Amino acid sequence: MEQDIGELIYSKEVVEFITVANQFCSFLENITDYTKEIFVEQSLKIGSLIYLKTSILPVFEKLYDGSPEKFVGEIDWELIGNQVAVKLGEDDLYIDLFLPKNIVQDQGEEISFSEGIADIYQDLKNTTTNYQIGAYEAINDSLWECKNNFEMYWGPRILAIMSGFHNLKYNSYMHEEKTATPEEKENLKQQFLDFQKPED
Repeated sequence: MEQDIGELIYSKEVVEFITVANQFCSFLENITDYTKEIFVEQSLKIGSLIYLKTSILPVFEKLYDGSPEKFVGEIDWELIGNQVAVKLGEDDLYIDLFLPKNIVQDQGEEISFSEGIADIYQDLKNTTTNYQIGAYEAINDSLWECKNNFEMYWGPRILAIMSGFHNLKYNSYMHEEKTATPEEKENLKQQFLDFQKPED
C-alpha cells in the first residue's frame, strides 16, 4: 500500500505540479521585487501552468478522516492579499464568477483579484509544505484536497483572474498610447507640410 502511494505522489505529474506550485508561491512571496507590469505578465504565465498542471494530476483517494495540516494562517493570507492589492492599485478589480457548486442555483460570487490570488496561494502553499515534510499519507491527502479545491473553487477563480490580467496587459500596458509633447506635435506638423510641398 505504502509503495503504491509513493509511486503516485512521486509520479511525473505530481512532481511537475509541485515544481510549478513552488514557483508560484515564491513569486508571490517576492512580489515587491517586481513592477506591476512584470507582475501581471508573469502571473499570466505561471497561472496558466498552475491550471494545466493541476488539471492533469492523477486521481487520489483520501486516506484519513481529518484535514491535512495547514501552514498558511489568516495573517499570511492577508499579507499576500494586501501586497497584491498594493501592487495592482486601482487595477485590483472585482470579478464575477460561478463555481461548479453554484451553477444550478445560478448564484455567482464577487471576488477581487487580490483575494482570489491569496486563496490560491493558501491552498498551494499548504500542499507544497506538506509535500516537503509530510508522511506519504499526509502528502496524499493534501494533494487530494488541493485537487478537489481546484475543481470546486479556485480553478474557476484562476481562469477569471487570468482573463482579467490578459485584458490589463493587452489593453493597457502593451498598447498605451503615448501623448506627444508640443515639440513632437510641431515636428509632425512640419513634416506633413514639407511632404505637401511640390518638388523643384
